[in-house]
Amino acid sequence: MSQSDPVSRHVLDQAIDWQLRFGEIHDNPEDLSAWKAWLNAHPEHLRAWEQLNGIERYLTAAKPPMARQTLLKRPSTLQRGRTLLSLAVVVLLGLAVTDRYVPLRYALADAVTPTGEQRVLTLPDDTRLTLAGRSALDIRFDAQQRRIVLRTGEILIETGHGDTRPFIVETPAGHLRALGTRFIVAEEPRGTRLTVLRSAVAAHPRHGLAEAVIPEGDAVLMTPDQLDEFTHAAPGAAAWAQGMLVVDNERLDQVIAALGRERVGLLTLDPQLADLRVTGSFPLHDTERALRALSANIPIRIERHTPFWLAVKPDF
Repeated sequence: MSQSDPVSRHVLDQAIDWQLRFGEIHDNPEDLSAWKAWLNAHPEHLRAWEQLNGIERYLTAAKPPMARQTLLKRPSTLQRGRTLLSLAVVVLLGLAVTDRYVPLRYALADAVTPTGEQRVLTLPDDTRLTLAGRSALDIRFDAQQRRIVLRTGEILIETGHGDTRPFIVETPAGHLRALGTRFIVAEEPRGTRLTVLRSAVAAHPRHGLAEAVIPEGDAVLMTPDQLDEFTHAAPGAAAWAQGMLVVDNERLDQVIAALGRERVGLLTLDPQLADLRVTGSFPLHDTERALRALSANIPIRIERHTPFWLAVKPDF
């Protein structure tokens, strides 16, 4: 269980009480012993303390710190401080849950999709864009070019015909120039993954000196400095646009990551299962059904810890 896992309101209230008294604890050996005993009594206590101090660091960075002694002068002031801290916890946890549904940092993008949903856009030049869940992009068409800025997520692009302006997809890693084509662009931790389904795409890393043409049927990871070695496009690479995950001898951790991107809640995998191989087709919009199908074919079991947290564990 990680330090970011949720804690009960009762334990959180206890942690807030200790937090507001913490300035006096070191001057009182009995209080210090009592605090240590509470902290070590249950893992949830330590988790609540770590989360609360993380929130306090966030608030301290945003505003000048409030003097603890002022909070401790009168019981009514202590209660107000406790209430305000509780409210801050609720607000920040609420923002975290909201961000799991829709990426808040990209809320002002021209097009945004929430977790587990797709969106299809037809642009003025008849280009068709399919946005996967948790995707965000900006549309910048002018007289010289047609430019899409992919902020996060994944898109399937089918470019319109009859428009002579270059069609460019800009990402943090560089830019891609369509050569009359159908292709997928996905943001990954290391860079931008391009999969060419039809025709070709010219890729130019942000710090590179020249572009390279990726042909139909190939895929490549583009980082700001270079293009990795070309690989064959995965079978069913565009199946997600029809709501399916199609994999052939794929690692289980990659499959669980793909299903996890479709869930508002948390989906975790026991690390010892990461290397298991999976082949099959699974529904993206019914992830629990997909997990049941997985558990029927490989030695895993699904544990439900809360309505929003599913854990994949070994069953061998």
